[in-house]
Amino acid sequence: MKQISKKQRERLQTWAQIKRERMDSLFLRFGYPCCEECGVPGGGGFRTLDGHHIDRDRSNNTTENCRILCRLCHSKI
Repeated sequence: MKQISKKQRERLQTWAQIKRERMDSLFLRFGYPCCEECGVPGGGGFRTLDGHHIDRDRSNNTTENCRILCRLCHSKI
């Protein structure tokens, strides 16, 4: 198994926390986790929900920089 640095681990934990908070927010708002672009509920295939970094900087895990998108919408960006 590949070792990851402490900084990488912290970044992944931060992203996981932000993604969980966004998913919880969507669940409370709509009753299910869904794409923030098209509103389609997450599911399999292209409707699997991904995280998108607006500024394309994967180390910038601020709430303002992250969105939850289905793979179809994510592929269009």
